[in-house]
Parts: sequence; structure tokens; C-alpha cells
Amino acid sequence: MKAGTFTEEQIVALLQDAQKGEKSVEELCRDIGCSTASFYLWKKRYGDASVAEAKRLRRLERQNDQLLKLWVSSVWRSRACGRSWQKAVTASERREAAQSLIKNGIRVHRACELLFLSRSSLAYQVHPRHDDTLPVRIKALALRYPRWGCRRLHAALAREGVVVNRKTVHGIWKREGLAFPTWRLRRNIRTGQHLPLQAEHPNHIWTYDFIFDQTGQGTLLKILTLTDEFTRRSLAIRCGTLFTSMDVNAVLKAAFKTNGVSTILRSDNGPEFSAHDSSDWLTEQGVIRKQIDPGKP
Repeated sequence: MKAGTFTEEQIVALLQDAQKGEKSVEELCRDIGCSTASFYLWKKRYGDASVAEAKRLRRLERQNDQLLKLWVSSVWRSRACGRSWQKAVTASERREAAQSLIKNGIRVHRACELLFLSRSSLAYQVHPRHDDTLPVRIKALALRYPRWGCRRLHAALAREGVVVNRKTVHGIWKREGLAFPTWRLRRNIRTGQHLPLQAEHPNHIWTYDFIFDQTGQGTLLKILTLTDEFTRRSLAIRCGTLFTSMDVNAVLKAAFKTNGVSTILRSDNGPEFSAHDSSDWLTEQGVIRKQIDPGKP
């Protein structure tokens, strides 16, 4: 059994049996399948610790090893590479960083370990599959046809007889920055030109609209509210399950009779407010109808 596969319970039990002296160290190690070097290493590391303490110590050692490896890796990357630390992501970047470490006196095995790079990847020699004419040709096609994407450029190269992978074309297309910028929806900036008219005195501007609610049985309720914008006073509230333009006109007649006629009446574009009979009746009363823009309350 490998030394790393022994559990804390087995290690502590081995150390306790050795303290009893009933068997020699060689016999105890032969029984569990470990070497005497591992026994003395465990004795030096754990001593008289219990199973819980041994587990905690081993967990702390693993965490310390990981933190130490990350710290040493970052330090050597920054110092040996001669530049500020930057995370190496691609294999070529790791290979370049490892070569810089080796030039500064770090062993090959240690440099690969610090950069999480295999030795076979370090010894790999990059063989370019295409010459320098391919990026030039792709850039020329992109300048001639700026709306073309990488797939269409690949199809154009294939018609010309160029044997190249589509992913290679996509890589060159991205690296050269040939992507056409996508159109973005521009937000309209308010300039104050279309701001709604502000009420200046009572009975100047009235607003009316519907709000909705429902009963405990789920019946939909429509509530008509009429408000004076200047005084913020509610002039009328009517509730029902159905409202027509004639019902709205009846509410307005009662409000006109009680509070006087408004100069401007503001509403949305609902069918109850924009009906022809309602519009004609308000015109006869001398009321100016103002309807808000759709979607802009």
C-alpha cells in the first residue's frame, strides 16, 4: 500500500502499538505494508497526537502546500519573467513563462510544477500550418466586404482553392479585429420638448384612468379615478365590472356639475376615453382632450 493511502486511524494505531513495545518497528511496518522510513516520518510529524488531531494536522498541511505553491508560483512568475504578474492561461504563455524560469536558474521539473505545465508541453515545438499570406488575404476580403463574417470569409477562401480550417479563419478574424460592430439600441434622451403640460391652477388639468382589482371570487373590478392635477384632490371614484364611454361621460358630467368644468382633460388611449361620442361631448363642453403618448404615462 502506498504511503499516501494510509488513514489517520491506521497511522495513530501504528504509533500507539510501537509505544507499547510488544512488537518491533520492523514487524509492525511489515504487518500494515509500510516502510520504516514512513514510520519514523509519521512519528516525527504526529508524535502522541490523537486521531482527530492527526486529521486536522494533515488537512492543514495540505492547505499550506497549496497556498505555498500558489505563492511561489506568483512570485517566480513576476520576478523571473521580468514583468508584473499576469495569469498565464494558454499553453504558449505557460511555455514562455517556464522558459523564463529555467533561464533564471530554476530546474525544469520545478518550473513545470509551478506553472502547472507538463514537460511534454514544454518541449513541444509549434509548427505553423499556414504562411503569412493567409491573414493578409483574410484582411483584404474583410476590407472589401466588411459585412461578411468568418464563415462567409471561409467560404470565399474555399472557392479560391485555399484549404484551411474554419476555426483557423475564425481565430485570425478575431485576432485582427475584423468583426463588424453590432448595432445597439439607442436610448432616447429627454430634452424637455415633449414633457407633459403642468397644471397651473385648480380645474386646469384633470386626469382620469382605470385601476384594476379583483374580488375574493376572482371577479375583475375596474375602478375609474378622476383627479385634479393641481390640488391632487380626488374628484370621483367609480367601481364596476364593465365601463363604456357612456359610463365615463356620466362620471364626468357629475364632476363638472359639482366642481366646475376643467380646461384640459388628460387620459391614455383607452377605448373608453377615445370614443367618438365622448370626444364630441367634451368638445361641446369646451374641454381640450390631451392623450399621452403610447407607453409613456
